[in-house]
Amino acid sequence: MADKKQQKVYLIPEGETRDHHTYHYTAIKTRKFILENKKMKLKKFNPVKRVHEWFVEAKAKSFGYRNSDTKSSIRTGALAHCNGI
Repeated sequence: MADKKQQKVYLIPEGETRDHHTYHYTAIKTRKFILENKKMKLKKFNPVKRVHEWFVEAKAKSFGYRNSDTKSSIRTGALAHCNGI
């Protein structure tokens, strides 16, 4: 099986924690950074603080739903609401 060539990463402002941050970006980490085992660090604009600052790579959260139960319960709730009208 081939290695992943790219990887999605979560960028948060430097000095802020993963759980408590003002703004975030998602970026694609290329194979070069993955092989060198380097963390990404980009200077980006933070619209909350209205200033350019360094954003560093943080542990990525899962993109999408946690499990299929959540997805089905959302659909069921929406359908129940529509049928009640």
